[in-house]
Amino acid sequence: MYYVTVNGKEWITAHDKTLVTFLRDELNMTGTKDAAGADWVLVDGVKTSARNIRLSQLKGKEVLTVEGIPENEMALIAAHLAGPAPLGGGFFAPGMAISIKEKDHWHEAPPASEKILEMVSGKKIFADDVNVPRQVYVRPIFGKYVGAKIMGIDMSRALENVRFGDCIQKADIPGVFDGMLGIGDTVKSENDVVALVVTTYLAEMNVLCNAIKIEYDAEGEALVRQTPEMPECATALYSDDDTLTIYTNGSDGEKIRNVCAAALDIPAEWIRCVTSPVAAAKSGRAEVYAALVAWLTQQSAKVKF
Repeated sequence: MYYVTVNGKEWITAHDKTLVTFLRDELNMTGTKDAAGADWVLVDGVKTSARNIRLSQLKGKEVLTVEGIPENEMALIAAHLAGPAPLGGGFFAPGMAISIKEKDHWHEAPPASEKILEMVSGKKIFADDVNVPRQVYVRPIFGKYVGAKIMGIDMSRALENVRFGDCIQKADIPGVFDGMLGIGDTVKSENDVVALVVTTYLAEMNVLCNAIKIEYDAEGEALVRQTPEMPECATALYSDDDTLTIYTNGSDGEKIRNVCAAALDIPAEWIRCVTSPVAAAKSGRAEVYAALVAWLTQQSAKVKF
C-alpha cells in the first residue's frame, strides 16, 4: 500500500504509479496536466514534475496541487499572471500558478477576470480532463516492426481476463478511415495502429494490451515510441439518441467532425465537437479512435496515448 498526502489529506492506493496518473485518474484532480511544463506540483514546497515522480518516492512528503492553493492566494496569483504572462488557452496556466506559489511572493494587482481565474486555478476543462460515469478507456496497440506484414491478431489470452472489454480492429470500422492496419497490411511507421483495446479498468490496461499478440511475417528491430511531451487524447460521449460529443484539444472541430463521420459512416450532423485548443497538442487520430469505440460499444470512451 502507498500513502500519499495531497493538499493536507492522506490518501491510500494499492499500486505504485506516477503522481500525475494518481492525481488525475484516481483523485480527479485535473488541474495538474499530463504534459511537460503543465505538470508542476509542490513537494515539500519544491516545484516538482508530477510526471517524473512516483508514489513510492513520496512517503512522508507533502504534495500541493493547484487545487490546494487557498482561494485568496489564487486570486492574487491570477491577478499577477493576468499581466505579464501570455496564458493562451490556459492549458499551462496551472503550472505557472505553481511556479508563482513556490516563490511565495507576488505583487498586488487589479483583480483578474473570471476567465483568467478559471484558467489559472485549473478549472478550465480540456479533452483529457473530461470524465463521465461508466466510461470505457481505450488504448491503441501500435505496429511493432516497420516493413513487416500483419498475419494475425491473437486475443485468446486477453479473453481469459475478466476485465477485458473489447478489441476494435480495422475490419470493425463501418466507414472510411486509413489510420488503422488490418491483417495483410504492412507497417509503415510508428504511428500505425493495429487494434484498440477497450476496458473499464484503467489499471489493467497495460496487462490487457500485452496479452494481445500480433503476428508478423518478419521481425526486425522493434520500434520504440518516445514518451511525448503531450499525449494525444480525446473523449467521446455517447448519447442515447445515437449522437456523439467529442472533446478535443485540436482547433479545427469541423475537420475532426467530418473525419469521424466518415469513419463511422454517419451524417456529420450527428457529431458535435467541443474544442479547447492547445497549441502543442496533436489531433485527429485520438478523436477518431474515441468516436469508433463510443459508436461501436454505445458507451462513452476516453483515449489517451
